[in-house]
Amino acid sequence: MNTFLQPGVFADHTPAAAVTAGDIINNVGPGVGVADNDIAANEKGAVRCAGVYSVDNPDDTAFATVQRLAMTPLTKKLLSAEPVILTSDQLRGLCCR
Repeated sequence: MNTFLQPGVFADHTPAAAVTAGDIINNVGPGVGVADNDIAANEKGAVRCAGVYSVDNPDDTAFATVQRLAMTPLTKKLLSAEPVILTSDQLRGLCCR
């Protein structure tokens, strides 16, 4: 039997280190999440796993609409995911504008 847990827009996350609202978090729910609120270290909080966000890129690289993107959480730098083979610590998404 399958048991419904939650709609999938938010996922529970208990970070080892404090998280600030707006932080991008890897390995949450389906893979990537954004904290809507601050979450204290070792406290459970909700992380949004669906939606469209405007994300600043440190070097202002321009990307084409629907281009596949990746981000390494440590540097917060966006890069093209084509044809790069992504590692498990890289976030994935699409450029929407």
